[in-house]
Amino acid sequence: MKDIGQAARWIDRVGFALLMPHAGVAMPTLWEAIRGRAGGHPFKDWGPEGDLLWEWKDELPKRRLAFYGSVWMGKPGFISPAMLPAVMKLWSCPPGLDGFRTAYREGSLSFDASRLGEALFARGAMNTYRLRHLTGVKPSTFKRSLVELQRKLIIAKCGTDDRDTTWPASVVDLSARIFPKAHFELRRISFLEAREETMATLKEHAPKLAERQLFRLLRLSR
Repeated sequence: MKDIGQAARWIDRVGFALLMPHAGVAMPTLWEAIRGRAGGHPFKDWGPEGDLLWEWKDELPKRRLAFYGSVWMGKPGFISPAMLPAVMKLWSCPPGLDGFRTAYREGSLSFDASRLGEALFARGAMNTYRLRHLTGVKPSTFKRSLVELQRKLIIAKCGTDDRDTTWPASVVDLSARIFPKAHFELRRISFLEAREETMATLKEHAPKLAERQLFRLLRLSR
């Protein structure tokens, strides 16, 4: 795998993937797809493949080619655009650009998370440094609120920005603005359809996953 178009097509094919291997989570990984063979780890075998991995983890979401975040049991990975509506349904993502307001009114989103949602709704995509200073949320609370929004797939990463920091800060926006088609499909898919589609995809492309872990990855009860 030598170009980002190949990486995007691979994610489209497998549906779900981790960024790199993690012990005990037998899912496809972008690292192994780039190398063309199983095993290894970028932090142990760094080279040109590691450079591509680090570049593409930012470029894929920036170009809207995949959803990227720490969504697989807290580990970073990808969801293909085609599979995104089903996962949004399972994880209770409210549809629409102002869907976070519905989640807040229903009590499934915290006050501080809703403040971040309002800022993104009004201003559009921005890096997390600017978002925190704009909203005035304390650093520890800000981090929890970001995780909360990301776990429900209400926000999505869409690049990096190092203008305000000494490191590239993640740029985020409401997922409805980045993946409008997914939010349109989200209104049409049932929970049962989403459950069957996601489980079938994982069983096909991650056949070594134990059933218990499959349910845990998708945050489903048996």
